[in-house]
Amino acid sequence: MKCRVDHGCTVKSRRGFTLFEVLLATVILGLGAASVTQVVFNGVDAGQRVRQDSIAVVLCESKLEERLAFGGSRGMKSDGVFPNDPKWSWSVRQIPATDSALTLVSVTVKHESFKGTSQTLSRLVRKSSLELARREL
Repeated sequence: MKCRVDHGCTVKSRRGFTLFEVLLATVILGLGAASVTQVVFNGVDAGQRVRQDSIAVVLCESKLEERLAFGGSRGMKSDGVFPNDPKWSWSVRQIPATDSALTLVSVTVKHESFKGTSQTLSRLVRKSSLELARREL
């Protein structure tokens, strides 16, 4: 290190950083990188969950419409897997409502491996519309 004299005061001039300053900067940079990485991974995970939930809703709606188009459960299976993706399973329940003219049709869709993704869609349907759909077949 060189020393210089300014107006009677001795001031040490130095070049570069000390080891402590370099280590401190490295720790701060590492913590910042770890935080950003965690935020990115959380965002990716949330995106995958939303995608799976959207797929579940679409599959639920299609199975419910299929069930209503073919007139309810008579002669149809009440559960199964989707042929395009066997990891998705479905089940249908028909429960008579308190009003004797209505039936509650509930469809539940589940994914076997993606964090228990499950979606249930229910609709009250007039029994006469179910019987009409059966007669048209």
